[in-house]
Amino acid sequence: MDKNLTPKEQEMLTALEMQWSKHLSRNLLLSSHYDGKFRVDNLGINIAPEMTKKLKKPLMMWSRQAVKRVADASIVEGYRFAGDAPDGFMLAMDENKVSDKYDETLPSQGTHGLSFWTTTAGDDNEPPFVISSYDALHATVLWDNRHSTELCGLAILNTDPKDSTKVTAKNFYAPNGDIVEFENLNGKWISRRLKCGTGRCCMTAMRNEPDKQHPLGKSIITPSILQLEKEVNREAVRMILHTELFTAPQRYIAGANEDVMNEEVMKLFLASFLSMPPTNVDGDQVIPEIGQLSQTSMQPHINYIRQLANQFAAEASIPIHSLLYTEANPASAEAIEASRHDLVERVEKLNRLNGQSFRKIAMLGMSILEQKPVAELGEVERSFSVQWRNPLTPTLASSADAAGKLAASVPGFAGTPTFWRMMGYDDKQIEALNAEIDANRARLPQDISAS
Repeated sequence: MDKNLTPKEQEMLTALEMQWSKHLSRNLLLSSHYDGKFRVDNLGINIAPEMTKKLKKPLMMWSRQAVKRVADASIVEGYRFAGDAPDGFMLAMDENKVSDKYDETLPSQGTHGLSFWTTTAGDDNEPPFVISSYDALHATVLWDNRHSTELCGLAILNTDPKDSTKVTAKNFYAPNGDIVEFENLNGKWISRRLKCGTGRCCMTAMRNEPDKQHPLGKSIITPSILQLEKEVNREAVRMILHTELFTAPQRYIAGANEDVMNEEVMKLFLASFLSMPPTNVDGDQVIPEIGQLSQTSMQPHINYIRQLANQFAAEASIPIHSLLYTEANPASAEAIEASRHDLVERVEKLNRLNGQSFRKIAMLGMSILEQKPVAELGEVERSFSVQWRNPLTPTLASSADAAGKLAASVPGFAGTPTFWRMMGYDDKQIEALNAEIDANRARLPQDISAS
């Protein structure tokens, strides 16, 4: 047992390592589908294995579309408090580039079902607290079902270049907030324990669609999605081979002497017209017959891919136009909005769950910033919430129209940050607008009030 761990913490670390190792192969498989680096299985019925080997990479990455459609619609626009934010908090969040890290980590959350965030004290020349993010290939947690929170966590900082399962550096995040750092030097583990003072585990999990059977969430890439993606890529291979076969006209010859039809003649036959001598069959002369096979239609392939796309869109809750190009007339705004209904519902649920995780992350940061345990933070600190962009993505015209109607019916709404956001301005533009308005009021108080 390591000297910097209690017996209970040693048991937790062992359980974390076993859990990470257990799910590693599955997570690597899901990553291969998201990255388009999986192998398309050949059924071996009508297509020879030699042909499929020439088409090594998948032609359609639908699993990536299923994840990205959700990730692209979940956008952090800012943070809110019931009062003024603690001194230095907003600056530290900006220096940590939390929104950028969220955009980078969200695809991993969708692919593996969860992602992980750590909040630790900053070193010299760093913000007061440092927020880092990890995917499921490099971190895991033990879940406390009774309190519905993270019990402890493990971050894999480095592995052997020749063996990704051999860990050479890791951090253990204890239930009381302490961090134990481990490094393997020449085959010997060296550790040190750091006090954090938060009073709770400094690792937070962002989970996708958790339930009682899967408290750490589930991947967007379901088993059905995996099979549908493989099948559509098999169909793409069939289409390619179909096209190759009929790129040059498929010709045939009947009644020719086998001695005449040598390899050189066959090459000539494929490239140009050929004059063949009569063939003697039982004393009778038979004139060789040459013909050309008509090309079969591609429409059955196209229809099958469209059917697979419909099944995939239903399973992934994404619009079918995310998968297929159509030459039909553009759909109306109402039809487009209706097609995105299931996707919007999924994103709204994801935002609600991730908002709760962001609150944990923020409270850990404020705990470090104010040097007090999370349990002792005040009401203002606990009122932290995330402002999300509307996943419906209404047009600027409709949003501005709604803002104007609200301003007319709700006194004092005009000029608020929410009003300006609905008008299409971001937080920096709103800050500049308010500064200009205040400057104009100070310079021309009578003219402004008269207008």
